[in-house]
Parts: sequence; C-alpha cells; structure tokens
Amino acid sequence: MRRFALIALAAAATACSDPNNQVYGGLNSSPPLVVRKVNSTIFGTVTTTNQAGKETTQDAVILSESDNLCGLLQQNPDLFKRTDLAYNALILMFPHNRLGSFNLVIGGDVAATFMASSGSSDGSSGSGIAFFGGNGYISVGDFDPGGNAKGNFDLIFFDSAQDSFEAYGNFQSDPCAAMTTAYIPRFDG
Repeated sequence: MRRFALIALAAAATACSDPNNQVYGGLNSSPPLVVRKVNSTIFGTVTTTNQAGKETTQDAVILSESDNLCGLLQQNPDLFKRTDLAYNALILMFPHNRLGSFNLVIGGDVAATFMASSGSSDGSSGSGIAFFGGNGYISVGDFDPGGNAKGNFDLIFFDSAQDSFEAYGNFQSDPCAAMTTAYIPRFDG
C-alpha cells in the first residue's frame, strides 16, 4: 500500500493564520489536501445523505483556504459536487445541538471529510480528491444560537485504497445560513 507523506510545511504556514482557526497536517496530493491558512470557518445545521441513502440532520463546521466560503456556497450550493471551481475544505460533522467530545467511528453520528478541487480556468472539469475520516475525535466546547461554534479535532483520514494521513487543529466559526441548502458530503468509508 502506498503511503502519502504528511506535509510538514502545513504546520509552519499556519503560523501566520488566526490562532483560533488552525489545521495541521495534510496530504501532498493533486490537488493538495491542506489548509495552509484558514480564511473561512463556517458553521451551520445541515442535512446529509450517506451512500446508503440515510438522511441525517447534523451540525457542521467547514474550514477552508477559500475566502468567503459562505458566499461561495450561497452562489454554488452544489460546490462540493464540482471540480470546475477551486476549493479545499475540511468538513467536520457532529450531533445537532450537543456539546462534548465525539469519537469518530465509521457509520456513527460523527463524520469528517477532507476534500479539494483544482478547478479550471476554462470552465472544464478540474481534478478532485476526497478522503473520509476513519478515526479520531471532534470536540465542541461552545456554540451559541447565533451559529458560532468553538472546538478542536484530531482525525485520521483514509481513501478507498486505505492510504491515510492525520489532520488536527482547532476552530472558532461564524454562522453560514447557506449551509442549510448546500450539498454537504458525508462519506462513511
């Protein structure tokens, strides 16, 4: 089984980011699965559908290098199905309206996805990549009715070939109403 190396530069590059929103670790892939500088951290309640067709209402936090990710989701609710637009996103999902530390177990009520798209300048399809969280935790220590969530995470991500990498960090989000109607993927492995 081939292994991808963790990107050591990701930790160094996040040093100039907002200390409330950090992602360490990632994957040297094409496109790269890293969030060197978190420019958007958004929170919302989402309805996801897994591969088996089961719908689940969950709270979600998305960390991304994209500026104004909420606005991008407002304009493109199908963003995470597309490869013609460039983005990277670390998506964390956990039980609705609950605080605590949640263990990620495949098929459970906690999920994570790390995905990216290279986009294209001519409107054609770019390349995309997605890894699902297979182990670890998401801890939510605070959220308010206004849609701000605060917490941390430490997760191992896998692809279908069982290649893996670790990503960990912390978040303090802003509300994003566009998440309610956007497609937010949930991969359970």
